[in-house]
Amino acid sequence: MVHAWFPGYRPAVNAGSNVSSTHSGTAEWDNGRPSKQTQLLIGFAGAFRRSELVALNVEDLEETPEGLRVAIRRSKTDQEGHGHVIAIPRGMIACSVAALKAWLEAGAITEGPVFRPIAKGESPAWPV
Repeated sequence: MVHAWFPGYRPAVNAGSNVSSTHSGTAEWDNGRPSKQTQLLIGFAGAFRRSELVALNVEDLEETPEGLRVAIRRSKTDQEGHGHVIAIPRGMIACSVAALKAWLEAGAITEGPVFRPIAKGESPAWPV
């Protein structure tokens, strides 16, 4: 799309980038920190506040063919706690839905908080 307005435009290639796109539409991360990358992808895709992101539970997630439905139980702008649902579509380059699914499977997380503290030595601080 940028090429239509700027002929000859070539995006700069960042040699320090840690995301490599694959043909399957998922992202492969090469620095071994799936929790932080998943938080960034989901947080950006859903435009979540930090407090909303860390308050997510597995029960708040619903996977659909189009992507993911995330129920926000309470937020800064929803003081009464009525809640609302945010839709997150599947991505082409870095799929936040696939990253979240991989995070839940890797951590064997089936209930409770989606993102759990990681202690020194990369072990979960939350009881498994």
